[in-house]
Amino acid sequence: KIVAEYPPEMKTIGTRVPLKGVPLEEEIIHKKTPVVVYDIETDEDLGEIRGTLHEKFSIKSSLYAPIIIDGEVIGTFGIDSIINPRNFTPDIENSKMFAAHVATAIKNARIFEESQNGFARLQAVYKASNTLISSQEPKRVLEDIVEQTRVASGATWVSVILIDELGHPQSLTRAGIGGSKVPSNDLVRSDGISIDVMHTATPFFVENTHDQAGRINPRIFKLNVAAAACIPLSLRDKQIGVMWIHYGEPRIFGQAEKEAFKLFTNQASIAYDNARQMEQVSKARDAAEVVAQVMT
Repeated sequence: KIVAEYPPEMKTIGTRVPLKGVPLEEEIIHKKTPVVVYDIETDEDLGEIRGTLHEKFSIKSSLYAPIIIDGEVIGTFGIDSIINPRNFTPDIENSKMFAAHVATAIKNARIFEESQNGFARLQAVYKASNTLISSQEPKRVLEDIVEQTRVASGATWVSVILIDELGHPQSLTRAGIGGSKVPSNDLVRSDGISIDVMHTATPFFVENTHDQAGRINPRIFKLNVAAAACIPLSLRDKQIGVMWIHYGEPRIFGQAEKEAFKLFTNQASIAYDNARQMEQVSKARDAAEVVAQVMT
């Protein structure tokens, strides 16, 4: 979709430009090099968009340069002639320079937006960590933990997996849309990320799951997870499980946000352990009362 133009009288903003089935667009994406269209009216490589460019906007010739961020083509920077057909070949190097400036501006804007969003999530995570209540049964505490994490982080779904010393999952608690039909045994693999995080006590962040296709559990892709974080749950230097935070879109994890997640999971582990100990004390008290009644 065209998102910016000059001059504004062209009124092309909002026009959708399909990628698949258009040879010229596919060439730009695959080769990542500028393409010159000398005569739009007759160029077959434009496919179905030729009519839109020529008839609707009266464009005669064009030069399209790819906008590349981190090795991926995210769009094109176009220069058009609406008066006469023009050979833009001499302008290719300049178009590459302009496209690079556009890519830098977009990347900086994305980083700024992510930092703003990250700050908001950071505040939400800190707030959530202060509202955990351990005076409930352990299962309810885990349910509160995953739900508060999901809300504070803006994640699609969150899960806490308690894992024993042998690497066997003991329980799975989740909140949000996704993963509800996947048993914990399928989420934890003996050579998977969860076990690595357990052994190293080091969080693992995936900003784009497709970049880690050989490392990520294949089931993740079926659940449309595009980014994720796996944080260890620790108690007195002992790992008791992991928390997985899943997102539907690729994203950047800021350093402050990573620290906030670690802080929250530490407090979550303490809240869960307190609830578990209180439950054990309650059961012991009940047993003692039964014994006392029998003795009397």
